[in-house]
Amino acid sequence: MTSALWLDDDDVQRALGAFDPVTPVVQELLALAGRELQPCAGADGVEHAVVVRDAGEKYVLPLRAMRAVYRACLAAAAARRLMGPSIATVCVVAPRYAATAHLRLIAKYVRDAAHVAVCVTDGPAGQGVEQWVMDELFMTGVNLTIGTDVGEALFGANLIVIDALDAEVRIEQISAGAVIVNASGRDLPGAVVDAVVVIYVEDVRSPDGNVPRDLARRNRLTGPGYTGATRAYRRTPPVCDLRALLRADDGVRPHVSGVVLVEIRGAEAAGEALALHTGRAARSLGLGRRIDDSRSDTPPNKYGE
Repeated sequence: MTSALWLDDDDVQRALGAFDPVTPVVQELLALAGRELQPCAGADGVEHAVVVRDAGEKYVLPLRAMRAVYRACLAAAAARRLMGPSIATVCVVAPRYAATAHLRLIAKYVRDAAHVAVCVTDGPAGQGVEQWVMDELFMTGVNLTIGTDVGEALFGANLIVIDALDAEVRIEQISAGAVIVNASGRDLPGAVVDAVVVIYVEDVRSPDGNVPRDLARRNRLTGPGYTGATRAYRRTPPVCDLRALLRADDGVRPHVSGVVLVEIRGAEAAGEALALHTGRAARSLGLGRRIDDSRSDTPPNKYGE
């Protein structure tokens, strides 16, 4: 009887420390050749997992976790390129699991991230981040505060990551010159979008699917692929290609004066390369548990039942 290696949410988080998760995600984005994994339903009929096959091995990974890590990888890659040499004061607004993924990758990939304020959107602050993650951040010199108030978390932040559908962000809360990464899959308020000086999107060739929907609906695009008219009485932020930004990863920050918005619209994506590397790392660390291979296409639900 063959078996598959089943990983839970915590296994995925712990595996991230054993390899570089950002590089395979960025490489797939640059090539536009990555294969998005198709979720499979658990015993309860709900799509909880993705399955990826390796040579002589099969990994079953939690869908929610892989999507959260995928978004966190792109957010960290964009932040690494856009943040200047100054010390980064970071705000993360997200549910607990997504916040943990963002925290770990920001601490690893963003230079001089001195302070991170987390606004937890799905529970009390005291349960927002696992103790082992806080210990890991402490060892890297990152000062961490956890709360449930968006305004308090945003105060003074020059790197803002929004990964929550219900986050209420106002333009007066945004620091001048901040980098905003919107990984929520939902449009930020129009006043925030109107205040930015440039928008980076994953694929500039299809702008209507990558920029805030209100911006596209008002026909204000000036990026490649747009053939309509702009409204002269409204300032139009240029739409730029995130792939071009990441491809030119030469350590030199693009000269931008003002608030920058990065739109990560792959909220439902879970890349094959990321899943494969995560599975391999988990196996090398002895994480996960074995399940009957015949059950891998209908894996345990998110609680492992």
